[in-house]
Amino acid sequence: MSLRRNLPGEALKQRSSSMPVTNIIVGQRVDEAKVQCSKQLRRTMTPAEKALWSCLRANRLDGFHFRRQQVIDGFIADFYCHAAAVIVEVDGPIHDNQIEHDRERDHILSERGFLVLRFTNEEILDRRSEILVRIRDVCRARVQKPLPRPLPETGRGVIQALCGLAEFEESSSSPRFGEGVGEGLKPQ
Repeated sequence: MSLRRNLPGEALKQRSSSMPVTNIIVGQRVDEAKVQCSKQLRRTMTPAEKALWSCLRANRLDGFHFRRQQVIDGFIADFYCHAAAVIVEVDGPIHDNQIEHDRERDHILSERGFLVLRFTNEEILDRRSEILVRIRDVCRARVQKPLPRPLPETGRGVIQALCGLAEFEESSSSPRFGEGVGEGLKPQ
């Protein structure tokens, strides 16, 4: 039996080597310059970023945990929800001049499994409630269990698979799936 006492850092190293770490991007090397840039961006947030952060911080959006200015694959994401693998970008005027760069960045991140949502400063400031509902709904949808592949082709099985319902009862007063009057899905 060893009488040597573990230093606090050693205990953390021992624990972390056997336990998976959550809420971080695992397996990436982060350049110190990116870390410093990320810290600087946290200190100098735009008014739109501040407004959105006030609603996302401290698990305020339906319990989802968001990080701000998170380094992911060498990019710095404005806001990131690990549980849903959702990145929220707030685009200011500079993004008008870097559309192709943003498109390439979004493609790289989507290949890694992230979903990137982009909103302009004006959208955040003028329609914050709508934006928050959209972010919440996307996060909720992404943490649900994945749909079975392949989906059933017809009948009630499609509804059960799409809605995640164990049971589905048709009502004679309700229109059947794909029938009835309604607005449908509005383009986002």
